[in-house]
Amino acid sequence: MNNTSTIIFVVFILIIPWLMVLFYLFIVNRNIVKSYKSFTDKYGFEVDVSKKSGFFKHPVSRGNYRNIPVTIGSFIKEESRKKSAATYIEVECINPEEINFIIVKKTNANSIMYGGRAFTINDSEFDDKFIVNSNDMNRMIELLNFSIKYKLLQSLNVGFKGELTLKGNKLKYVEKELIKSSVNLLRIEILLHLLCEISDELKENI
Repeated sequence: MNNTSTIIFVVFILIIPWLMVLFYLFIVNRNIVKSYKSFTDKYGFEVDVSKKSGFFKHPVSRGNYRNIPVTIGSFIKEESRKKSAATYIEVECINPEEINFIIVKKTNANSIMYGGRAFTINDSEFDDKFIVNSNDMNRMIELLNFSIKYKLLQSLNVGFKGELTLKGNKLKYVEKELIKSSVNLLRIEILLHLLCEISDELKENI
């Protein structure tokens, strides 16, 4: 192998990893945009795909579902000097009683972080899977009816791993993940339906 051939070979070997990275980023960004555009196709949401941070696109979808204002988007979450991409669903609700709550999957890490303020809702299957904190335990037990508890338990099958909160008139689910795959998209859609059901339940019990 002459010098020219050797140089070409070395350059080719060095370029291949970068081409693979670029191809991966192209595929991931294409899937992210496709996922957000699916909200337009299914629910008529408006989508803005112009936002980008780092290597990844961070689209935002906004619209009304079941007459409830909804926003689905992603952002860079800073936590303990670490940055990670996160996706959120934000649903507006009526909350005159000013109930606050946090619902997370029960894990060792979450038990340390949230367990000290948690309470049980007298449902062994649910209590075994989730940690619930709220400023109104009795109202929270009423809010978590059979349908909502069932959907939360079902969400575990598609990877529920974030934080579901109610603060003021905003219901929100946040997880450290982008909508990069069909599984991510399915989980976000299931949780969209769940948050809207909780919003309806809050409205019905005023």
